[in-house]
Amino acid sequence: MPSQPLSLRGAATAAALAVLAAMLLLDGVTPRAADTKSSPPPSRKEAPKVKLKASTQAGFVPLEILFAARIENVSETDAAFCHAGTMLALRLPGGEFRNLAGEDPVCLHPPEQRDVTRTFHRTFIVERPGVYEFVWIVLTNDGERLISNGVPVRVLASPSSRYR
Repeated sequence: MPSQPLSLRGAATAAALAVLAAMLLLDGVTPRAADTKSSPPPSRKEAPKVKLKASTQAGFVPLEILFAARIENVSETDAAFCHAGTMLALRLPGGEFRNLAGEDPVCLHPPEQRDVTRTFHRTFIVERPGVYEFVWIVLTNDGERLISNGVPVRVLASPSSRYR
């Protein structure tokens, strides 16, 4: 009779070990809730975007503003962004844009020499009072147009009589 409790104990131990092993195997296969929230699935790539900042957003005429734009989510060798066209523009009522300064896209490099510039700077002087919204536009070599966030700038008449 003493052998029967040992076999039951052995069977219970074996069953417990089997359940533990199954849990460990499933834990490695099934993502935990914390893991799925911390990083996006590897198959989903974020779309390229442009972010714009200004050195100042308010002042008196003539107001000199340094704009800095940055392209994000783009590879350093992406052919579409090798010497992409860039321009500083004003957003007009109705959603249209007026280009202030920039250049067209031109990439004449062979594939092994591609190089993507991701940051751009431009200084612009506003000489009339008003409220403006500046944007940065990137034109890719394959015809896509990326528009940055808008940066509002308020320009007031100068205290001196020259710019009234």
